[in-house]
Amino acid sequence: MSKPQEYWDERALERLTLIERNSSQYFDQVAKLYTNAKLQIYADIERILAKYIKDTGLGVEEARELLTARDSQNFLDGLRKQIATVDDPQIRRQLLNQLNAPAYRARISRLQAVEASIDTNIKMIAPQETAILTDSLISAADLSYYRTLYDYQVGTGLGFSFNGLSEEAVQRALDENWSGTSFSKRVWNNTNIVAAATKDIVQQNVMTGRSWRRCQQNLTGYVDTNNAGALFAAERLLRTETNHVHNEITAEAHQEMGVKKYRFLATLDSRTSLTCQRHDGNIDPDTKEDYTYENKKVGVNFPPLHPFCRSVINARLDPAIEARLVRRAKDPATGKISTVAYNMTYPEWFASLIPPKVSSTNMSAHAVQQAKKRGISKEAIDDAVQNPLSTGKVKYDDQGRKSVRVVGKTAEVAYNPDTGVIVSVNPTHSKKAKKLQEGKDGS
Repeated sequence: MSKPQEYWDERALERLTLIERNSSQYFDQVAKLYTNAKLQIYADIERILAKYIKDTGLGVEEARELLTARDSQNFLDGLRKQIATVDDPQIRRQLLNQLNAPAYRARISRLQAVEASIDTNIKMIAPQETAILTDSLISAADLSYYRTLYDYQVGTGLGFSFNGLSEEAVQRALDENWSGTSFSKRVWNNTNIVAAATKDIVQQNVMTGRSWRRCQQNLTGYVDTNNAGALFAAERLLRTETNHVHNEITAEAHQEMGVKKYRFLATLDSRTSLTCQRHDGNIDPDTKEDYTYENKKVGVNFPPLHPFCRSVINARLDPAIEARLVRRAKDPATGKISTVAYNMTYPEWFASLIPPKVSSTNMSAHAVQQAKKRGISKEAIDDAVQNPLSTGKVKYDDQGRKSVRVVGKTAEVAYNPDTGVIVSVNPTHSKKAKKLQEGKDGS
């Protein structure tokens, strides 16, 4: 059953690659938000300034004077309509208060109009980006948990039992302020920084007398660049938070298996930070002790240790843990050990975890004949399955076949829990149904 450490390390790195690839589709959605905001700002700039300069043939100095002129009411009304579409009531109120302040009502310059457009369009991104990142991290959590257990079942050959990933565990990982603030607050911080930097670009354009086409080029460079700017900040947040959730949920899977110690696994290449290189292995370089889940601290001895961190964790198996997994893979009724084929694919494995749907459309020929002979309707069968008054334990017949019996108001149904096939049906005696109903109601 045991495999060398290199085998498990390779699986851990493969999981991270898979998770990052899965998160790329979400980053594309975020990038589209910034692109749309950028295009809307372009349109506003053209509408507010470029049209006037082109139509009147103003020079640079005259154009600067134009920037301090009173803005049209139509543009302000347009901004108010945009703000009305913001879902978050707090942000909507904040933007409206800013727009309706005395300074805006009395006099708003054309430069201020552009800045108002930037604030509106960039800050409208935050709630949408938060929703996209949340979906991405939940997807990463599910994939991390089940893929980790799949790797260990295939690697050990044991089909050991385990609990499903709870919503509480996922929410804990999402809410953890491991870097000092929650990821949703960091989204808002990022958009505030982007809005401020974008306004700086516009202001510099005005002060130096550059053309608005040049201003648009500068905005494009800031939003689209991979080395700094808006998309860089968004990608950094997504990659770092994905790494955090992936490692937290992997730890959850390890502890579900009974693992108490972990191995810090840095992605060793030319881009690996000195910090991660130093922590690579089984021993914490600061405490000189084994890495344990009891003493883990994100950002200190548990990844991510820094933005864009690519380090992962791995379980440290030992004979005692392997023996425990063997016991959990043993069927208590038959004593047989459940095994997983080494060539079983992840989709096949995951599908085997999903309980089959039991309904009147999936009945054995024997059960169909029983229902017809005893006058039991499909509605009665489905009601028994969906709203049972009692559910029995799994039983085995003399040929080792499983069955579970549920009692409904008018029908009793036995089905195979592995296949979902209904194998027998009988009418429920009215006195039995009444007694079970009273017990269920607590009367």
